[in-house]
Amino acid sequence: MGIDTCYESYPPRIVILSNLLGLLSYAFGTAILWLFSRPVAVVYMGLVIFSFVLSMHFRCRFCCYYGRRCFSGMGTLAAHLFPRGKAEEFGRSRNVAPAAVASFAATLLPLAGAIALGLSGFSSLSLAIVIIYVLVATIPSFYLRPRIYCMNCKQGQTGCPAYRGMRGGAAA
Repeated sequence: MGIDTCYESYPPRIVILSNLLGLLSYAFGTAILWLFSRPVAVVYMGLVIFSFVLSMHFRCRFCCYYGRRCFSGMGTLAAHLFPRGKAEEFGRSRNVAPAAVASFAATLLPLAGAIALGLSGFSSLSLAIVIIYVLVATIPSFYLRPRIYCMNCKQGQTGCPAYRGMRGGAAA
C-alpha cells in the first residue's frame, strides 16, 4: 500500500462511510445481544459508548488529526471533550492498550452472545443477524481500513501501530 498524498482532513464521504458501517455493526451487535438478554444488550451499548470515550481520551487527543476530521470523525469530537496531548504519546502502550481492549471487547461480545444464543436455541433470525454482524464488523477492519481509511493517513506516516500492522509490521 503506497501513500501518494495524506489527508489534512478526511473527506466527509469517508467519515460518513466509516460511521455508517460502525453504527450498523453496533446496531447488529446490540440486536444479537438483545435476542440473548436485554440487560446484556443495554450493558453492551454502554460498553460501546465507553470504548469511544476511551479511544478519544487515550488515542485521539495525541493524534495529528486532533481537532480535524479523521476517518472516524472522532478527532473533531475529541477536541471538544479533551485537552490536546503530546504527539509523541500517540503510540505508547499505556495509551494504546485501554482503548484497544475496550474496542475489542465491543467487537467480540456480540460473537460470544451469538454462540450463547446458538446453544440456547437456534433460529433463522438470529443466524441472519449474526451473519450480517460478522460482515459489517469485519469488512471495515480487514478491507476498508488498509485500502481507504489508513492509506492516506498522515498519522500513519508519523507513527501508528494500526498503520504498521496494515503494512505487515513495517515502519511507516
